[in-house]
Amino acid sequence: SSTSTLTIADSGAVTCADLWMAEGSSSTATINLNGGSLSVASITNGAGTATVNLNGGTLKPTADGVLIPSGVTLTVGATESTIELTGQTVTIDGALAGIYGTAQTTGVLKVKGWGTLVVTGEVKLDTLTVEPSDYYTSDSDYTLTLGAKSVFVRHLYGAGDITTKS
Repeated sequence: SSTSTLTIADSGAVTCADLWMAEGSSSTATINLNGGSLSVASITNGAGTATVNLNGGTLKPTADGVLIPSGVTLTVGATESTIELTGQTVTIDGALAGIYGTAQTTGVLKVKGWGTLVVTGEVKLDTLTVEPSDYYTSDSDYTLTLGAKSVFVRHLYGAGDITTKS
């Protein structure tokens, strides 16, 4: 049994090809992106419990494919976090949800850049902003596909194609 935590804060930056979490069945791994940035092609979990908490930092996918698989719990906190795309097509294969408080969901997320982000699971956020980068040239440069299950976003801002699936 092992427990590991990676916390990125302030202007810290971590770059890696693939990030493996919670290899053993009794292991627990947590990434806290509280500031700074994490540049990674994919985050993969083993047989243990894996959690990624976005609360103020920037997640930068570096390749096409599944960025976060269904076995990794992803939460979005009340401090605005960013997923920054630079032409990739990436998938979050599971839920994209804020931290549930007694009154409401508090997740605040900005999706920035150009490319395609697909979220296959339930989406529950307080605020979602879609912001093109300086390289954004037309609506066809950016696609955000949300939820195979249900989508709840209290405040939605942005440009480009935003599609919900049922």
